[in-house]
Amino acid sequence: MIVLILSSFFSYYLISYPYNDESNIKYVFAYIIPSVAAIMFVYLCYIMNRHIVKKIVLMTKALHDISEGDSDVLAPKFGVYELDKIAINLNSLIENSQNVKKTEIRYERELIEDSKNEYIRETLLQLQTSLNLLIKDIALLKSNSWSNYEDYDKLIQEANTKADKIKKEINHLLQTTRQMNFISEQ
Repeated sequence: MIVLILSSFFSYYLISYPYNDESNIKYVFAYIIPSVAAIMFVYLCYIMNRHIVKKIVLMTKALHDISEGDSDVLAPKFGVYELDKIAINLNSLIENSQNVKKTEIRYERELIEDSKNEYIRETLLQLQTSLNLLIKDIALLKSNSWSNYEDYDKLIQEANTKADKIKKEINHLLQTTRQMNFISEQ
């Protein structure tokens, strides 16, 4: 800025200062000096501020990566106070987001585990009921309390049906727990 002001004064001096010769050199210098000063001013501004611009570009890249869903990226910290505050706040936001994701995942796993346990409890209760009925039928068969061969055949068919039902429930329980374990591993 000082260079620009000095060059303006110098240009004014060249234009105002009378020369003995009739050449237009003073007018050429009057236009060249402010142009060179303006170019120097822009270059000096670039030199003085390029490190800040690079930091802003890095911050912008980090923000872009975060907005794309990459929550492992942290904003870089710089020696510029304002950019450091932005980076610290942004990193705090990212860490809070990661904590919320971890909490959600843990909560989902707990829900899956609770639903698995509830399903297993209900299925085991059904198995226990079916097994108790089967044991009762077998006790009736052993007690010889049937009056004819048809009652005996009927009790055997009922026991067989209940045993098949228990077998199906156990197979279904095993298959479901395998699927639940596969899902929870992912």
